[in-house]
Amino acid sequence: MSTADKQNSARVLTAMQCVFLVMLLIFGVSIVHEGVCAIRDKAYTFRYTERTQAVLGGVVLDNEVVNGAIEYRGRAATIFGSGFSAVGAMLLTWAAGIVVGLLGRFGVKVPMAVVRLLGVVSLLTLLVGCVALMPPWRMHMLPLYLVVTAFIVAVALPVPDAWRKKVFPAAVISIFLVSYINFPAFPVFAGIFVALAIGINLMVIWPSLGKYIGRKAARAGQAA
Repeated sequence: MSTADKQNSARVLTAMQCVFLVMLLIFGVSIVHEGVCAIRDKAYTFRYTERTQAVLGGVVLDNEVVNGAIEYRGRAATIFGSGFSAVGAMLLTWAAGIVVGLLGRFGVKVPMAVVRLLGVVSLLTLLVGCVALMPPWRMHMLPLYLVVTAFIVAVALPVPDAWRKKVFPAAVISIFLVSYINFPAFPVFAGIFVALAIGINLMVIWPSLGKYIGRKAARAGQAA
């Protein structure tokens, strides 16, 4: 690759980072504002749109778009607002991470302690938002925590490599299976996202964890 091509690629990457930065800032600030309003007013109406399907033997009998709303009042609104604010704060932390990356492109070195602090804040806000918005004591949210637990067990414990390589495909397949039996697929999908986000945050906090996972993946590849 020529020098000109490398410069063009660097410009494109920088432009993409700037676009993501703006998006994260907009969404982060908006979500934090909504969360703070819910806490302040002790009331919040969460409006959503979902598509419902009636399936029989793999044949879609009915396909309908439904507009719904969930009312939060008092303590429930405070918990929801706290979770919403935490999610917004997490997005703002990711925006700060992009800023750190952009500074590095311009030769400004940010201390590793700052990067790790961003990882800690991101991880904590992720966990707070997850528990507040998708509490594990609600039965329909249990698949989320089961998926997260499966990922953690596969990485942290000395389970056979053959089992470890099946965790992610099993989680993806389960999304289609639960959709097929009309069980909400969102908790499973959210579990995959949360598990990956936790892993990325932990690797930011402890860079050696990434090398550990890399060695495990290499051994798994050799075994295959």
